[in-house]
Amino acid sequence: MNRRLAALLLPVVTAGSLVLAAPAAHAAPDCSDAGDVAVVVDYKELGADPQILCAEDADGSTVLETLRTAGLRTAGTTNEGDAALCRVEDLPSPQDEDCRTYSDEAYWAISLAGPDADAWSYAQKGVAEQTVEGGGYVGLSYEPITADANAAAAPSVLPGDEVRAQLEADAEADEPAGDEAVEEEDSSTPSTVALVVGAVLVVALVAAIVAASRRRRG
Repeated sequence: MNRRLAALLLPVVTAGSLVLAAPAAHAAPDCSDAGDVAVVVDYKELGADPQILCAEDADGSTVLETLRTAGLRTAGTTNEGDAALCRVEDLPSPQDEDCRTYSDEAYWAISLAGPDADAWSYAQKGVAEQTVEGGGYVGLSYEPITADANAAAAPSVLPGDEVRAQLEADAEADEPAGDEAVEEEDSSTPSTVALVVGAVLVVALVAAIVAASRRRRG
C-alpha cells in the first residue's frame, strides 16, 4: 500500500511544487535610487550596439562588481585574472583575442562620472580596485592603443539626460500594462489555490486507499 500511495501522491506533490516555485517577473530598474549606478558600454570597433544598463545598490562597489551587478558577462586574462578586463559580453571573441595577458592592440577603457556630471573622467585605478559612486555612472569603451596621449578614450554616449531617459524608457517598456499588471499583482493566488487543492486531493486519496484496503481485508 505504501508504494501505491507514493505513486499516487507524487504527481500531486510535483504539480504543487512547480506552481509554487514559479518566480514573479520584475521590471527593469530605472536607476533612480541613490545607490544605483548607470552603466554605459560602447563596443565601438567590436561592432555591437552600445548598452545602457543599471547596477542597483552598487554604491561603493568596484567597477568589476558593478558591471556584474548590471548583468554583464566579463572575463579577465589568464595571467592577471580579474585584475584585467579582457572581454565584455564575450567580446572581443576568442578568435580575435586570446586573453592570455594585456593586449598590445586594444583595451577596455574605464570612465567615471558623478551624479551631476555631463562628461566622462578617466578612471585612475583598475577594474577590480576602482570604486563607484551611487547615483553616478560607469563607462566602458573598447579603445585602440595609440601613442596619442590626447586621444579620447570614453564612451560616445555621454552621462546625463540621454542615459537617464534611456533607463526610464527601458523600465517603462518592461512594466506590465492593463490586465497583465493585475495578473502580476495576483500572482500569489494560483500558488495558494494549488496548495489547497493539492492538500485536499492528498487527503481524499489517502482516505480512498485506506477504505479500499479495509474492504479487501473484510
